Amino acid sequence: MKMYWIAPFLLAAGLVLGAGSLIGQVPTPSQGIEDELIAKNLEARGGLEKLKAVNTMMMTGTIDMEMGGQEMSMAVTIYKKRPDKMRSEVTIPSMGVEVINGFDGEVAWMDNPMAGGVQKMPEAQARLAHNQANMDGVFVDYKETGVKVEYAGEAEVRGRAAQKLKVTRPDSTETFVYLDAETHLESKLEGKGVNPQTGTEVVSETFLTDYREVGGMMVPFSMEVNAGGFKQVITFTDIQINAGADDALFAFPGGQ
Repeated sequence: MKMYWIAPFLLAAGLVLGAGSLIGQVPTPSQGIEDELIAKNLEARGGLEKLKAVNTMMMTGTIDMEMGGQEMSMAVTIYKKRPDKMRSEVTIPSMGVEVINGFDGEVAWMDNPMAGGVQKMPEAQARLAHNQANMDGVFVDYKETGVKVEYAGEAEVRGRAAQKLKVTRPDSTETFVYLDAETHLESKLEGKGVNPQTGTEVVSETFLTDYREVGGMMVPFSMEVNAGGFKQVITFTDIQINAGADDALFAFPGGQ
């Protein structure tokens, strides 16, 4: 089994819907509903002040993956550092290998013994890594960063009422964000992912649950990713804020 991108599809945890009077109502663009939803999102996540005070984050846990009739359980550690650095380390006990993916702010790379060792990521994976490295999430200062948000109507996520936002980044990447009507926290993401077996783009769905308070912010401790015939369930056991991370941790091992 080839492993190209063994890592959670982390597309910025914690967005939010403004429920209440919005549910059951058909809004119009003139109502500025997108800004209202985003404001409630940021408040539910912990507020701008706390979000912007996060300089580093370390998440540890497990990944249970199903693909092609095979199941694997892996240990994962993910590091993020402001402004746009990320590294994931996935240990596969059954194969005795460790797969590392990283983004140093400019270069997206992987160190995968099953796919040729250290190398730069292809364009599709690199774009995904860049987006995932965003510490704040796509809604913080979204207008200043050139992100476009459009209200896409009411929806349902696994039996719970939600509202849907279409997010378009400057590189034209599109993601649909589903916001829970009661908790005001992100419940589902839908967009393009990368099939870890073929390296091709596929439609991916990410369900976020088990939100807990960490450093005064609400963070999902469980993520279920379905994409291109495979499934990942990422369960975090520990999330640390501002514990520090050296820049060298994210640097491309092969040089520039």
